[in-house]
Amino acid sequence: ADIHRVQERYAEAIPIFERALEIRAKQGTAAVSMANLQQGLALSLWLSNTDRTRAVELARLSRDNYERAGEQYSKYRDYMDEWLEEHS
Repeated sequence: ADIHRVQERYAEAIPIFERALEIRAKQGTAAVSMANLQQGLALSLWLSNTDRTRAVELARLSRDNYERAGEQYSKYRDYMDEWLEEHS
């Protein structure tokens, strides 16, 4: 999914991120892993202009999961705070 996103093939990244989130949620994955997937899906949804409302919701979840993951992930949390300020 990240490769598609880096190549600006956002619509192709969406179903891969969706599936990964579904699998990780069932496994009870660590907050940082969920945050990374939520961030990737949020950005892909936004940049593909697919579902911007959901993109903002996922960005909020991502931000909160970075917060739960601990201070070592504060730069990612701060990035999501900035992104949310610009996009919500």
